Amino acid sequence: MDKDLEIWIDDFQKYVIKHFNFLLDMEFKIEPLNRKNFEYYQDQEVEINFMSNKICVSINWFINYRNIGISIKELEKGKLCDKYSFYGDSNYGRAINVFDLASLISKESINRPLPEILPQDSTNAIMKKVGISGKLINDNFEKIIKDFANLLKDYSMNILNGDLSLFPKIQEYSKKKQEGSL
Repeated sequence: MDKDLEIWIDDFQKYVIKHFNFLLDMEFKIEPLNRKNFEYYQDQEVEINFMSNKICVSINWFINYRNIGISIKELEKGKLCDKYSFYGDSNYGRAINVFDLASLISKESINRPLPEILPQDSTNAIMKKVGISGKLINDNFEKIIKDFANLLKDYSMNILNGDLSLFPKIQEYSKKKQEGSL
């Protein structure tokens, strides 16, 4: 394993635990860091989950895409589902993107810590955004994770306290955004 990557992963875990510790005060339990897709260099991802009896807050670092995401997933009988949908697809567990939640609640675009890559972006736009994200992570990793934690605190408290009534509306918003119809 790449020593430098291990240092970055350790920093990711340390910063997430430090800045998302308010979830522990809300009786969420932290799961061990999960390494995903490490057999495929381009798809490497690390994930830290905070679990309550109703939901899971997932903080994911998509290493080679130089992106970080936060989602809230509804648990089924206290456990994660095998598959989740952010768009309301049937036969999947329900999940929401915290940025879409914040945008919907605030009724304006949220200042994201990292650029958002959209399906309608050109290859050049995606490459530019990945480059910008890489530089931001390299220069301000802890601040970016702190900004993500603050975004979760500022816009998700009702959901973190168990009110999932906004899930369908957020999923519909996410679906429209994914389709490029917003």
